Amino acid sequence: MKIIILGILLFFVSCNEKQRSIVLAGDSWAAFTCTLHSIDDSLKNAGVVNAATNASCNATTLIGMHAEDWLKSNFHKATLVSLQDPSVQILYLSLGGNDLINMWNRSMSLDQENEMSLEIKKRLNDIVTVYQALRPDIKILISGYDFPRFTPDHPILAYRKAYLQMGSPSALELNTMLMRFSKVMTSLSNGKNVFYIHHLGVMQYYFGNSEGGLEPLSTLNPDFISPANQPERGGGAPELLTAASAMLSTEGVVDAFHLSRNGYDKLADHSVRNYIKAWLQ
Repeated sequence: MKIIILGILLFFVSCNEKQRSIVLAGDSWAAFTCTLHSIDDSLKNAGVVNAATNASCNATTLIGMHAEDWLKSNFHKATLVSLQDPSVQILYLSLGGNDLINMWNRSMSLDQENEMSLEIKKRLNDIVTVYQALRPDIKILISGYDFPRFTPDHPILAYRKAYLQMGSPSALELNTMLMRFSKVMTSLSNGKNVFYIHHLGVMQYYFGNSEGGLEPLSTLNPDFISPANQPERGGGAPELLTAASAMLSTEGVVDAFHLSRNGYDKLADHSVRNYIKAWLQ
């Protein structure tokens, strides 16, 4: 009888544990992670209980959003409202990728490229500073990107234009630029409540690249890509594109920048395992 009573008490205690939530905010990579419930699935798979993404994420994310425009947007205002919820413990922020695609060109010198990266970093830092002032108690994870799949003859006009605007870079040129860019962005981390994680090489680990002869599970394990003790560290094979199987595909058209459902699930797993799970333990 005592065992039954103890079990009932433990059940009610667990049900009454404070629900913890994560606010997703920013661009398309946050928007897809929101609509696909990728973070929620990863939390369940990692055994994290009483934690979920905040239901506001449809109001706090927008495909195509630039960091440059964020603080003037209604999506920023909605994020401010969401952060007033005392259950929020983490802000997952994805911004800067669209700024980068619009600003970078392969003809840039390293000094020019570094100046561009520092400008985007400043935009992100200005955004983070606002949220820190409102909620100094929460963790902020700024989420970067993985290698894209830009090609000269992409069937989507916007991607063809973006590729030409960047100077028609090779996979190696584009991917090594992303590695340098991510290294600059990791300096946003303060080691206390603001952190930056990139995902360079995560998709290649899981999906390989059949065109380049790269087998799945043959590159650096994502547990060692952009970890808290070495956030700049990348994986994968930067001379190769991300595999088509890892990208969003609609009626046979493979996206150049956005991941598939499985891809965003793997991206979420990467963030949860390397950072979020520990914060919610």
